[in-house]
Amino acid sequence: MAAPLEFVARAVASVHLCEPSLHVQIFEGVQAKIIADVRQGVVDFAIIPVAQRNSLIDLRARPLFHTRVVVVGRANHPCAPAQSLRELAACHWITPRRGGVLDGMVERLAVSNQLPAFSRPIQCDSSALYWDLIASTDLVGLSLATKLEGDRVAGARILYDGPPLPEVPVALVHRADFPQNALAGELAERCREEAATHAHRRPEPAPAAASPLR
Repeated sequence: MAAPLEFVARAVASVHLCEPSLHVQIFEGVQAKIIADVRQGVVDFAIIPVAQRNSLIDLRARPLFHTRVVVVGRANHPCAPAQSLRELAACHWITPRRGGVLDGMVERLAVSNQLPAFSRPIQCDSSALYWDLIASTDLVGLSLATKLEGDRVAGARILYDGPPLPEVPVALVHRADFPQNALAGELAERCREEAATHAHRRPEPAPAAASPLR
């Protein structure tokens, strides 16, 4: 469910301006891997959509803002616009990985609507390739609504954005012993401040993680 993270860029730029000798490592990738990195202390914190809180029971999740989950497809998709998920039941779905957050959500959507299991033949961990396949095939997938704002994804559109698609919080996630150093805490606080400003204008969440290093 990747989307632009301009507010993180502004937070990093602000901290860098005050601490030009500071080294910051920023990672983007599959949410399960990022959560594992937070648990293991590889990164100080992550900014991710939180679809299921029970997967983070041992971590702290501080909501920044909320955004909608939508079904997306290519601009001229034959099922656009869909009036219900039932109209997309025959489509093939693309998800980042089998058993991951989005894959599980796609599976639950079919079950909760008493529909046959959606066909999920393609798993793709590359965000760029995910969107290339969405834009160039009849595959459908899930995304955050903000990803499609302002024509950010060429050739893609929202196919369906009604119930029972959820609204999810985008949260700053970290371990209970966070922060390990003052600079990590400062960067997290700047991210929260920029997220509040950003959400007021246009919320744009995505999986990402950052780890300040001396």
